[in-house]
Formats: sequence, C-alpha cells, structure tokens
Amino acid sequence: MKRISSPDAEIYTGGRWYLLYSKGPLKKYPYMVDKETGEIPEGSQRPLLREYLMRIGIDTEGNNTHQCIKEAIRIANR
Repeated sequence: MKRISSPDAEIYTGGRWYLLYSKGPLKKYPYMVDKETGEIPEGSQRPLLREYLMRIGIDTEGNNTHQCIKEAIRIANR
C-alpha cells in the first residue's frame, strides 16, 4: 500500500474515506484515492463523488469526473 500525502481534500462517501487531488503524484488530472488502500477507485470515482455531492445538495448532472472532483474539493474546503 502506497501512502499518499498532501491531498487537496478528504471526503467520506460510499462507507469509506477518500483523498482528493486536483493534481497529484499519481496523475496529472483530478482524481481520488481510497485512504485505506491507496488505490484509485477506477470506474467508481464519478458515482462516489455524485453520492457525496448530492448528499449535500449539489447537482452534478452533466459534470464529468474531473469536474465533480474539483467541486468536491471546493465544498470540502469551505
């Protein structure tokens, strides 16, 4: 398991904690990492982010994964 430092935000969704990055050590574009496993939830990022954002009243219809991550970072850092 690889430990990743300095996330832009941390959120809880889907029963797990995730670290969010606008850019980071693993990819040049926005992504999220499972805090416990250090893995990127490939194929599940957008549904997890939509769940988080919808729970707090933010509509993400039409947004892609990168836009959802940026919005979640913005909200988590308020």
